[in-house]
Amino acid sequence: LQEDRAFHLLPPADLRLHVGAKDSAANWWYQGRNSARRVLEVFGRRPEGPILDWGCGSGRTLHWLWNEPAWRAVWRGCDVDPAAVRWLNSKGFPQAVVCAPEPPLPYPDASFAGIY
Repeated sequence: LQEDRAFHLLPPADLRLHVGAKDSAANWWYQGRNSARRVLEVFGRRPEGPILDWGCGSGRTLHWLWNEPAWRAVWRGCDVDPAAVRWLNSKGFPQAVVCAPEPPLPYPDASFAGIY
């Protein structure tokens, strides 16, 4: 089930290095938790529409947001790193897509209530 997906998010060490200087699981989780706290401060536990994680990578912020039921409906992600997005998709998150390093993003205008 969908609710359990984020609890199994820990990418392989090589993907963890795509977003940090250390490949440790503890570092990946710590950085994601801090990011999620900031996101929740801005958007709250019940965002009023789709929210884009621009630079979602392999889901280190998503790992923590998925604990919030409302975020399961509104989270969308994109990243320039196709390996990270493929890994995230393989874990059951088709809401993550690859984007180009330059605009435009692969979404219509006014698709999101917010972006982080």
